[in-house]
Amino acid sequence: MTASHDHPELPELTRLRGKIEENDRALVDVVRRRVELAIEAGRLKRAAGIPVFDPDREREVEQHVLAYAVKSGLDTAHMRLVVRGLIALARSSQENEE
Repeated sequence: MTASHDHPELPELTRLRGKIEENDRALVDVVRRRVELAIEAGRLKRAAGIPVFDPDREREVEQHVLAYAVKSGLDTAHMRLVVRGLIALARSSQENEE
């Protein structure tokens, strides 16, 4: 079945869109794994009596990701939104484990 946004006359576009969808699925898998690691880190912090929320560490993560984004040629303003979203997701997941 052909979706309304498919263009049979442009098979290369269809192929590229398929690749983008593959990358989207891979991205979700990476984000899921990152959340799992963050939950594990939160458990370790709680067990050690360390506060789960660590704003200094969050700033460090953001700076690290943005530096890599610059090296990768990505726009820092957009990547800042992405990394802050990832940090918020990780924090929320850690809090839900409490």
